[in-house]
Amino acid sequence: MIETLKHWDTDLFLFLNGINNTFLDFVMYWASEKMIWIPVYILFIYLIIKHYKKETWIIIPVALIMILISDQLSVLIKNLVLRSRPCHEPELQYLIHLVKNKCGGEYGFVSSHAVNHLPWLHFFPLYFKKK
Repeated sequence: MIETLKHWDTDLFLFLNGINNTFLDFVMYWASEKMIWIPVYILFIYLIIKHYKKETWIIIPVALIMILISDQLSVLIKNLVLRSRPCHEPELQYLIHLVKNKCGGEYGFVSSHAVNHLPWLHFFPLYFKKK
């Protein structure tokens, strides 16, 4: 069963990776850059300060702690699972389209980008829906 899932995963990855075009290369390259997200976080902080003045001193530290914990958790999972990124797999290296020859770290599971956004997606709707 695991081998079948790995095969499907590889086939899906190669299919999606094969649909490369200039626009998507540009979008994915910049979406993967850490610095591009700073304005988004600044906007979130601004909105929190604007709408929740008295509670800002609680909300922002809690968010930072959750992001720190989730980031470290993603690194722990990567180091336990040891699943190589497809671009580090010898049998796939020549089949993969890389943007600007950038591959990233050795391990790709779990996505740190995704895990670092989970606190925003889970905590804030629960907290703010009460307001």
